[in-house]
Amino acid sequence: MQPDGAIPPTAGFPLPAWAAGTTTGDFDVVVLFVDFDRTVSDRPVSDYDVEQIRRAYEYLRANSYQKINIRFRRAPSDSSWLRSGRNTLLPHWLAREAVKLVDDDIDFSGVESVVVVVPAGALNGGSSYASSAAYTTADGQELTRAAIVAATPKRSASPTSTGYGYWTTLAHELMHNLGLADLYPYDSSLHARPPDKTSDGEVWVSIEPGLMGLEGLLSVAEDDERYLLPDGSRPAFDAHWPFEMLAWSRWQLDWLDDDQVTCVTEREADVTVELEPVAAPDADGTAMVVVPLGDSFAVVAETRRKLGEDERSVNLPVEGVYVYAVDAQKKAGELQARLATEDLFDYAAQSVVFSDASLTGRLDRDPALGVGEHRSWDLADGTRLRIDVLAATAPAVGGAAGTYTVRVRRYPSPADTVAPVVTVSGGVEGGHSFAVSVADDVGLGDGEQVELDEISFRPLGGHTAPPAAPAALIPDGAGGATVCLFGIDPSTAGLEAGLQTCSVVDPNDAAAPNAFAQLDEVAVVARAVLDAAGNPNAAAGFAIADTTAPVVTVTDVAAHRFTVVVAEAHLGRDEQVDVDEIIVYIAGP
Repeated sequence: MQPDGAIPPTAGFPLPAWAAGTTTGDFDVVVLFVDFDRTVSDRPVSDYDVEQIRRAYEYLRANSYQKINIRFRRAPSDSSWLRSGRNTLLPHWLAREAVKLVDDDIDFSGVESVVVVVPAGALNGGSSYASSAAYTTADGQELTRAAIVAATPKRSASPTSTGYGYWTTLAHELMHNLGLADLYPYDSSLHARPPDKTSDGEVWVSIEPGLMGLEGLLSVAEDDERYLLPDGSRPAFDAHWPFEMLAWSRWQLDWLDDDQVTCVTEREADVTVELEPVAAPDADGTAMVVVPLGDSFAVVAETRRKLGEDERSVNLPVEGVYVYAVDAQKKAGELQARLATEDLFDYAAQSVVFSDASLTGRLDRDPALGVGEHRSWDLADGTRLRIDVLAATAPAVGGAAGTYTVRVRRYPSPADTVAPVVTVSGGVEGGHSFAVSVADDVGLGDGEQVELDEISFRPLGGHTAPPAAPAALIPDGAGGATVCLFGIDPSTAGLEAGLQTCSVVDPNDAAAPNAFAQLDEVAVVARAVLDAAGNPNAAAGFAIADTTAPVVTVTDVAAHRFTVVVAEAHLGRDEQVDVDEIIVYIAGP
């Protein structure tokens, strides 16, 4: 719940002055049970579950990698309710009132925070308070922090539940007391929400890693077992909470050391990192990659396995690399963080924004990246940021937790005027074909292709001659094509591109052959970029220089066809290369 205090918690650095220096070591908390004249508890304190205190302690102890030790002291010792006549739930007033009621009987020396537990019907959720303006107890202790939570009756935890447990509210409010901000929006209209109509056979589910409100929403198949409870039923509200704290939050609290974090700060960079699970990183391992994109804005990547609080599959439906953005210049409740979608950033404003498609916080696919998957963004400073998952190692029984190998690249955006670079590989064997394909050395976005504007064959000492009709192309579906100098085999012409083959019959006589000779080299000039709709570079808003010839590679050479491999570089979203003209240089007179 929204903290009530003069100095708010933060999603950035440094922590507020009242929290600095208190996030490691012993942290003493006094727990006071208080009811009111208008809300009198009808049950004794002993009927309420102290298990929430124990579980909150265990959670913070484990997630801090044993770096903090929350020491709870319950009062009064006779387990009776303290009675407040103020009838207020404002944390700063209620905490002071509660302390006054027991100040003569309790030594508050060394206490960092006061937790006030109120009757279950008096409060829905929790609240917290922190301020640099301390109030002083009778024994001279200055108190700056407090939290209020509702009492929870004793109950057993459901083995299939994915919802917030009865202990999580207390842990959440204590993390406010340590300086962390809410990441969910206080404006309810900004919450992730499904569309009015759901596709048949699909259901919208929410996922919220950590305890501070980093939320996302995505549509999944109704029978997707990853999002079902062990008995095959759906969880309450179709909600999933991987409780393990975010790596970013642990870094804020000094629970992750700086040498466990890789920062990619260069405007042009190519860094490969082996990420260890945030629940169990080695002391000398890497738990997080951070890409700062301004003084207060960063992109973060961390990995999650079914370990620790994420062990149950219904809590963590998808293992992998989770990517999110943090905007620390925003205030608590203003969406300081968001799970990363393809359309997430407005770097010029240095803020987390949403396109029309993602205005409601909906994810375009599973929140975690698996091996072979990537996300990329074109930034307003003229660079592209791309995060690829290259490999993964499985957890070892009784040993290592398993890692994900992540490659982070930042390079000039395709929106500049640098021509794409293509490469031709392979030798000329039969003089009839070669392959043009797009190599993944920089990173193509969805729907991108390079346009091949000119293909030339350059033999040693030869001359130039264009191929005679009917030279044709067979798209490879990945931005390139096979160039068939003798045309497409008529028996496959009506099939899908992936099933078509080149003709091996030269339609020309020996005086003007389409074929090219052994040792001929192929050069491909790419002068334009097309978007997914086939619009040329000018209409699409991308400019490619006409004076830079890309490098291509010829492969799959046979007597009737060859393939041109286009090495990818400087390509924008939804761009493609178009094979436009083929010129053959034939040796001899």
